[in-house]
Amino acid sequence: MAVSGNGDAEALVEHAARSAERCGADLLVAHVLDPRTQGTPPEAVESMREHAARAGASFHTVVAGDAAGAVLELARGAGATRIIVGYPAGARGRSPARRGITTTIARHAGAIDVQIVATPPSERPPHAPGRGPALGRGRNRAAWAAAILVPVLLTAGFVPFKARLELGDVAMTFLLGTVAVALLGAWRPALTAVALSALLLNVFYTEPFHTPYIADPHNRFTLAVMAVVAAAVAIIVHRSASRAREAAHARTEAALMSSYARTILLDDNPADTLLARIREDFGLSSVELREKPAPAPSPHGQEIPIDATTALVLDGPELDEARRSMLASAGVQAVLALRHQEMTSTAAEARRQSDAAALRTALLSALGHDLRTPLTALTMAIGTLQDDTLAITAADRRELLSVADESTRQLRDLVDNLLDSSRLATGAVRPLIRPHGIDDVTVRALASVRGGNAVALRFPDDLPGVLADAGLLERVLANLADNALRHGGAPVSIEARPIDGRVSLAIIDHGPGLSPAARAQLFEPFQRHGDRDRTTGIGLGMSVAKGFITAMGGTIEASDTPGGGLTVTVALPAATGPEARP
Repeated sequence: MAVSGNGDAEALVEHAARSAERCGADLLVAHVLDPRTQGTPPEAVESMREHAARAGASFHTVVAGDAAGAVLELARGAGATRIIVGYPAGARGRSPARRGITTTIARHAGAIDVQIVATPPSERPPHAPGRGPALGRGRNRAAWAAAILVPVLLTAGFVPFKARLELGDVAMTFLLGTVAVALLGAWRPALTAVALSALLLNVFYTEPFHTPYIADPHNRFTLAVMAVVAAAVAIIVHRSASRAREAAHARTEAALMSSYARTILLDDNPADTLLARIREDFGLSSVELREKPAPAPSPHGQEIPIDATTALVLDGPELDEARRSMLASAGVQAVLALRHQEMTSTAAEARRQSDAAALRTALLSALGHDLRTPLTALTMAIGTLQDDTLAITAADRRELLSVADESTRQLRDLVDNLLDSSRLATGAVRPLIRPHGIDDVTVRALASVRGGNAVALRFPDDLPGVLADAGLLERVLANLADNALRHGGAPVSIEARPIDGRVSLAIIDHGPGLSPAARAQLFEPFQRHGDRDRTTGIGLGMSVAKGFITAMGGTIEASDTPGGGLTVTVALPAATGPEARP
């Protein structure tokens, strides 16, 4: 869809979005920035971008003097099947440039379907471009033709009546003609008209006739004033057109820079995204931001220096001075995007290192007690069993072996939680999401938990599967069930039910529960309930459970159990399709 920036964007986007939705297609919104005209203000471009974003469309700006050609090239490059162009109702006879763009697109679209949509009539906003100050070839030829024809026609028309006309009246008429030529915007034809008018007035209207000599001083003064005024008007018109072209260039550049600044602020990978946008906006084959430009000429043929150590290397059609100037400004934005990306990466790395340092510090303080307790019990049990001088009964031996087994289990759980926390802290957890039956995963998880056979399972027959990593989910359910059995005590149950496209699992105990403040910190690392209990571990189990569930796209929360106790609820996306019900 092509938008002009003249207030048609909102209506066109809504129409095109409905059309794309009906045929299941993607919508691309295109706006052409023409550096030769007054252009579109940055706020208008941002408004069009917001309309496109609300409709779920991608927004593309292209810098080109040929709007129709730019739209067609973008459509062909994107593999478009339809082009939608807005046409203001009541614009016939009022917007020839707009009609020409629409007609050209329709004529040269080839196999691409072109749909012309009448948009509601609206007043042209103050910023909208009217007739551009830059001269096309046709207008330039017209200016030169007028510079010759206007003085000649005026001379031919007044010669039969020169005996009855004053020179001042004729001179004012010639002055009006030269001003008309100057208003076309070309200073060279205007000055040519001034010189030709002065020559014809001198030859045909001042005595002696048909000679370059002017006898009357008053006539000489009149001709001089006419020539000076006409030349001044031509120069002023030329300067006004130049200033208008500069303003149009600045407006187009401001619109681009505003769009690029938005990319730098909001995109996760701004440097690469910005270079891709520059390539698209200027119709280039490739764009490279080179930190240290080589002294040898670039094989791409075009290199735009940004600063002493950075340059944009371009591959594509030769660019004029206006576009090279815009690219230089865009290159500054690309350098800023690269610096922003590097700083973001550095800050993220610093945060990871800070978190890792905090984790190591907390581990060292926590491990002093929690590793020593099971190690001491294990050492004492093994030492007693190995002492041949002691008379150990069969009951004592079983008790010592039970202590050793329990201590080994505590060490194993502690090491597993440490490894899992380390993986979460370093971002190394990469879940393999697949559909799984929740009952199978739960049974396997409880098989690894001491006392897991006492947990009651309440699953409906029509319970769908979940999208999860089976290994991570087993660890989560094992941690939660073990936590409920150790701190809550029997009875412990796990209930599951489908809710709004998700499957909810509630691990319920009826123990002492937790205070609101303790529940708020339950999933933070090194938060332990009952620090004097030698079996509590270092407080990483719930933190690991939250990290794994979050990595799988689920949620976890804790609440009070009615009648007393703690309920931890896990919600995961439900699986759909043939494998949804195990």
